[in-house]
Amino acid sequence: MSRKNRNPFPIIADPHKHAIVEGLRSLSQKRHPYTVFCDFIEISAILLSNRTDFSNVEKRKIRYAEIIKKYTDDEQSSFATMLHELVLCYQQRVDSLGPAGLRNDIENIGDILGSIYMQLEIANERMAQFFTPYNVSTAMATMMFGGENQVREMVREHGFATLLDPCCGASGMIVAAAQAFHQLGFNYVEQFHATCVDIDPVCVHMSYLQLSLLGIPAVIIHGNSLTMESWDTWYTVPHILAGWGRRLRRRREQEKEKEAIRQVQSLLQSAGETPAPEATPTQETHYASKLRLPPPAARANPAPQTPRPPSP
Repeated sequence: MSRKNRNPFPIIADPHKHAIVEGLRSLSQKRHPYTVFCDFIEISAILLSNRTDFSNVEKRKIRYAEIIKKYTDDEQSSFATMLHELVLCYQQRVDSLGPAGLRNDIENIGDILGSIYMQLEIANERMAQFFTPYNVSTAMATMMFGGENQVREMVREHGFATLLDPCCGASGMIVAAAQAFHQLGFNYVEQFHATCVDIDPVCVHMSYLQLSLLGIPAVIIHGNSLTMESWDTWYTVPHILAGWGRRLRRRREQEKEKEAIRQVQSLLQSAGETPAPEATPTQETHYASKLRLPPPAARANPAPQTPRPPSP
């Protein structure tokens, strides 16, 4: 079976997606397709990030200049055209979702960047780097949530649900989770937040771009989930505009307060169940001497008193 036939991402009749694939192939005539794809994803992510994440503007401007100078003016225009097509592609899928609670076809959103990556046949087989098909991501997202009742309980308690993906890839599973959340009748922009981690910077940029354009609040960390190292952090546009940093801090503070209350209650309960220690005979004799009392034995068995004779 040829490599092309093994591709689980067949080309779908989507004019915007098709234009992106053709644009990347056109720019790959003089360069490796993987390099062109990575450059397109990173500069697109930087352009989007610099409109909202002002704390990282300067360093990302420098990185943008390092990448874009490798391309001619016409090639830079091609990048701009492809980004425009990508925005339209995502907008079309978001519009197709309909109102919250409407259970549309599960393929409405899909992992667009992951499928484009696989269609270009640039997957790193040596490193076993492949992007999960969207139907599999949907099943995994459903299992991670633990069922509809658990989701509703989480939203009722905190006002929103959170999800962590420690090896996110292009965040196809987060996209599937957001769509499932939408189908349950929730607004994922206001009631769903994701934290994504990946060791590959290309995956980090893909996740940031994909989640931002779909309106999914998320924090994407370039780091190693096993060693707990982190090198860079990307905040999606909805995360910043909807004030999710403040909401998450407030939730952490509430959880700390609840934990402190539980610890105090546990200590009080332990103190109430433990009987008071009884004084030993030696201690009792010592305390009696301090109070000028007779020793315990004398108090327990008082000496018989001789009755006094009546007064004459």
